[in-house]
Amino acid sequence: MSCHPYQGQDSPESGKWVDMVGSVKEMLKENGWDDIKVWVTEANTSSSNQYNTAEGQGWNLVRHYALIDAYNVVDTFISYQFQTNELSKADNEARFGTVHRWGVDNAYGAKPAFLFASNFFAMTEGASFEKIIQEDNTYILRYKKEDGTDVFMMYANRDTVKVNLDLGSESGIMYDKYGNPTEIFGMDGIYTFVLDDAPIYFETKAEKFEMSQNEKIRINSVNEELPIGQTADLKLKPIQMQRLMLSQRIIIRLSKVKTMNSISHRRNVRIVLIMKAVTTNSVLIFSEITQSLSCVRTVKYMRWSI
Repeated sequence: MSCHPYQGQDSPESGKWVDMVGSVKEMLKENGWDDIKVWVTEANTSSSNQYNTAEGQGWNLVRHYALIDAYNVVDTFISYQFQTNELSKADNEARFGTVHRWGVDNAYGAKPAFLFASNFFAMTEGASFEKIIQEDNTYILRYKKEDGTDVFMMYANRDTVKVNLDLGSESGIMYDKYGNPTEIFGMDGIYTFVLDDAPIYFETKAEKFEMSQNEKIRINSVNEELPIGQTADLKLKPIQMQRLMLSQRIIIRLSKVKTMNSISHRRNVRIVLIMKAVTTNSVLIFSEITQSLSCVRTVKYMRWSI
């Protein structure tokens, strides 16, 4: 049986896409036809001005794929459509495609939907779906590869949320919606992620898969100063945390620094470091940081800023 479950301007979750297509399977089962396969031969959201941005169309599309894996509601899914018409930005029907039409700038080039879908399939290739954690607007899916590596796809529907995820591993690789990788480290096996509509992926060999109430990020200021060798709990506003997650780096300012080069004294030396322990939690062990700065002999205080 074929069906066309569109959700208009809604996301798949807000439009209750799973319930919509699931009701078709339920109807067949109630009538003794549960052996009939259900095909979605048209579904997608438009990137027109009225419906979505081009990126919004992209993350909606890959979330269709994820929900199918998680809830097994259809047997085959075909998105509408491959090449967009692009006759008008306001025309919903003209912008369902995932590549640009002929005769326009970037003709036949990939729209974000095509790139996001390619990344989803690359991340989950050869992996089997295992489990989903769904709490309020948060969706976290676990896939298992043949070599035992786990891939977690995570997003928040029409929201920005912070989640603490206990995976029991030391580190892993986080991939953004385009597949750009960044190595990140947990603390006691716990990682903190800031999620929004655009899915991200995290690859690691996990020993656990559960939400944690162990708060690793607390927020109160943008600048702190403390003696080295001590531990700082950095407290960030959500927008600051997002910026940190995106850049994966933090600026450390060293004051009252005595160096080992020809200039014996420098003040307010500005050093940009890629911080392993910063990307997913807020605890910085400054004694470990200073060991990597060969030019520094003594530091009384370190100041960080984002």
